[in-house]
Amino acid sequence: MQLFSTVLNLKESVDEVRFMDLVKEWNDTQVFAENRIADFAYHGEDDITCGNDNLWMSVRRYNPENIIAIRYEKAQDDGTIWDTDYVMNFNTHKLAIRLERSYHEDSLRTDAKFSAPYFITLLIEKGYLKDDHGLDISDKPHFIDEQNGSLLRDVISRTTVYRLPVIYVSRTYYDEDPVDLVRTARQLKGIAHVFAQSSVFSNNVLRNICDSQNAYYGAVDIFFPNQETETARYLYHAETGEDLNLRNRVIRKVLEYSGAKLLSPLETWYGVNRAILMEKMDEQKQLLQSKENERLDALNEVEDVYSTFGKDLEKLRKQVEELSVIAANREYENEKLREKLSTVQSHPVILSGEEEDFFADEIREMALDALSEKLANLPPDSRRAHVLRDLIEHNGYKEIHKQRAADIKTLFKDYKNMSAVMRQELINLGFVISEEGKHYRLCYNGDARYKTTVAKSGSDYREGRNIAALIIRMMF
Repeated sequence: MQLFSTVLNLKESVDEVRFMDLVKEWNDTQVFAENRIADFAYHGEDDITCGNDNLWMSVRRYNPENIIAIRYEKAQDDGTIWDTDYVMNFNTHKLAIRLERSYHEDSLRTDAKFSAPYFITLLIEKGYLKDDHGLDISDKPHFIDEQNGSLLRDVISRTTVYRLPVIYVSRTYYDEDPVDLVRTARQLKGIAHVFAQSSVFSNNVLRNICDSQNAYYGAVDIFFPNQETETARYLYHAETGEDLNLRNRVIRKVLEYSGAKLLSPLETWYGVNRAILMEKMDEQKQLLQSKENERLDALNEVEDVYSTFGKDLEKLRKQVEELSVIAANREYENEKLREKLSTVQSHPVILSGEEEDFFADEIREMALDALSEKLANLPPDSRRAHVLRDLIEHNGYKEIHKQRAADIKTLFKDYKNMSAVMRQELINLGFVISEEGKHYRLCYNGDARYKTTVAKSGSDYREGRNIAALIIRMMF
C-alpha cells in the first residue's frame, strides 16, 4: 500500500547527469551498509537493474517525455517489501516520490519512527529544490515571532496557500517545545513545512496578528493545501517536556493526507513502465506493417515475419495486460484502504474520540468492560442481554484491565517502600515516576490528568490498599 507520495519542483539546472550522480551518491552513502547496492552504476542506459532478489534498483528511461523512473526495493526477513519510487520528468523538472509497503493490517498505523527518504535530504543539501511560493523546502523548522507573524496569519486566512501542508507548533505555558521540532522537521522533509513559535512571550502579539485564530500553549495546527480538508488542531497533554503522543498524531495525520493523494500515470513507476511497453508495442506494429507492405516482393518470407513478430507482439501485449492488472490491483487496494478509513470514521458501532490508547486496545477493553458489567445486571434472555453478549463475544474481549488491576493490588499489598523491582513493574505498566520530597509522584503514561502521590515510607498496610484502589478507580 502507498504510505506517502509527494511531488517536488527541481531547479532547471538539475539535468540528467546531476540527477543520476545524486542517485549514485544516495546509494553509496546510505547509513546502513545492508541497504547499499554494491554493483550499482549508470551510464545512460535505457533499462538497467542491479542488486539481488532481496535488494535491487532498476532505472528505466521513457524518451518521448524525457522521463527517468527509478524503483528501489528491499525485502525484509518477515516478508515485508518496501518500494521507493523516484520518477523525474526533465521537461517539467518535477520529481514524484512514492513510498510503498506490502499490505498488512497495521499498515494504516504510522508513528514517530517514520522518516521521509534520505534522498530528499540530499536534494535539500545540494540546493536542487525550488521554493514553495517563496518558502524554502527544508529539513529544519521555520520560526515564527513578532516580526514575521504575518506568515502564520496568511496561512490561517488562506491568503497564502503552499503546495505542501503547514504544521504550526506553539510553545507551551512553560515556554517549551511540545514536540521535538528538529526531529519532526527532518521526518517530514519534502512532505510538510514546520512552523514553530520562537517564544511563549510572543503569544499576545501573535494572537493580535492572527485575530486569535492561531494555536497556543503547546497546541499544534495542521493546514492543508486542499480547501476541502479542514484544519486539524491537536492539544498538548503532557505536564512538561515533549508529548510523544502528540507528535505521533501529527505525523500520522500528515501521512494519511499524503498517502491519499493520487499521482498521474507518468508520475508512477507502473505508469512509466506501461508507457514504455506501449511504445515498444507500437514500434512492433509499425515494423509488422512495414513487413506487410513488402509482402508482394517477398511472399516466401511473409510466414516467417508474421511468426517472429507476432510472438513478440503477443508477449508485449501480455506484459501490458499484466501491468494493467497490477496497476488496477494497487488502485483497488488503495480504494479499499480509503473505504476502511472512511468506515472507521463514519460507520462503526462506537465512534472513536480524541483520546489515544495508552496500550494496545485499551479504549476497546474499557468499552467492553462497561458492557460486561451492564450484562451481569440484565435478565439473561432479554434483547439487551443478547446484543451486549454478542458484542462482547465478537470483539476479542481479553479482560486486560482486570489483570492490570490485579497487578496493581499485588504491587501495593503491604506497601512499605518502593523497591527497584516495584519501580520497574510500575514503569512497565505505563507510569512515569518522579520524586518530590518525601513522596513519589506517579503520572500515568505521562498524561498530567492522571497522577497521584505515594509516600516513600508506608505508614501501615491500609495505605498500600488505598493507593491501589485509587489507581484502579481513576486510571484503569
